[in-house]
Amino acid sequence: MHDPSGTAVERFLKWEQDPVRRAAALAGALPRRLDADVFRVAADCDEERADELYGWLSTLPFAEERAGRLRYHDVVRGPMLRLQRGRSPRGWAERQRRLAGAFRRWREEAEAGRDTGELWADADWRELRLAESYHSLCGGGPQALPEVLEDLVDACDQGESVAGRWVELLIEAGQDAELGVVTQQGRSLAGVLRQGGTGAVLEWLVAVEHRRRLRDDEARMPLTGVPPQPWSRPGQGAQPEPGQGSQPWARSEPKPGEQPEPEPGGQPEPGSQSQPGPVTPDAAVPGAVAAGAEPVGAEPVGAEPVGAGP
Repeated sequence: MHDPSGTAVERFLKWEQDPVRRAAALAGALPRRLDADVFRVAADCDEERADELYGWLSTLPFAEERAGRLRYHDVVRGPMLRLQRGRSPRGWAERQRRLAGAFRRWREEAEAGRDTGELWADADWRELRLAESYHSLCGGGPQALPEVLEDLVDACDQGESVAGRWVELLIEAGQDAELGVVTQQGRSLAGVLRQGGTGAVLEWLVAVEHRRRLRDDEARMPLTGVPPQPWSRPGQGAQPEPGQGSQPWARSEPKPGEQPEPEPGGQPEPGSQSQPGPVTPDAAVPGAVAAGAEPVGAEPVGAEPVGAGP
């Protein structure tokens, strides 16, 4: 099937024949916003060459400058992303992870000596964290989603405006990387935030986490249907009590002075006493007398002995 993304990108770059510049234009589409530092990571080239190419990018008609940063028009950026993702999925993931790592380093540098509350109140720190999360989702897929949702909990403490930025992040990353589950989560959260505010978002997140834990418990449940005990390892059922064997039929070692247990189905050892099992009321035991019955040969109560005189 023909991919129209290649045709669209070719139309945007039809006046540029230099393959280095064409590759730079594609690399510049990966971040949502870019400056010279971000572009250097995206293009993976030395500083001098990156500065030259970044200056050229800023002259392109589809690269709009806002607050000292460049942003591609969506009608251009979308096809460029699809082209790169379809042409080399592994290369796409590698470049996204490289960008996530760069934003992580910059974010950690900004955290030095500051507490969590102070960081979340800092708009510059939040931008670094948002960019890191965006590229983590694009490069790692749904596996990166739980960490982003944890950040959303902290974002809710900063109000609806900040929480909305994290919800928008989910939608954008899901669409740009074609991650259906991430896009669906983002759209669901957008509706919850719009109707009920941050309180409703937190309740929604708690409900999602509860369902996830239930699914995990069901996946670990053994075939017997008995839920795993707290000491169980993942994927195993209940473990034996200390001192018992590892299997239900395992024999425990006898204590000093005790007789060893017989093997299952075997004969008791010489000199040992076999222990009677439980007897049900209806069990027929040879030689036993039923309750209320007279012994065989016994004389009726109150009858005179045979041959006794008056």
